[in-house]
Amino acid sequence: MPAVRPGNSQKKRSGSPARRPCRSESVRRSGPVHPGTVLQSVLEDTPPAAAAAWFGLKPDEFTAVLEGRAPMTPDLCSRAGEIFGTGAAPWLDMQAAWEESQSSDG
Repeated sequence: MPAVRPGNSQKKRSGSPARRPCRSESVRRSGPVHPGTVLQSVLEDTPPAAAAAWFGLKPDEFTAVLEGRAPMTPDLCSRAGEIFGTGAAPWLDMQAAWEESQSSDG
């Protein structure tokens, strides 16, 4: 009898497997979101003090960004780009889209 290996207990199905959208995907569909919301989703398993240190911020300053009370500055966007390997552009674009949506709302 062949040994059972982890992950091989089910046959592969044809087609793409159904996947549950991550929180940031479901939020993205409703319009621009603050980049801090996306950052919070990405870092949900990271201790806040450690994440704040990666960005060179005090924990309360970092929390303000995550909660959308403070902007993702160009410096923070650059740091996020370095940490996640995305470059600053996506973070800058999210911040610009967020700011534009806020100015058109009121």
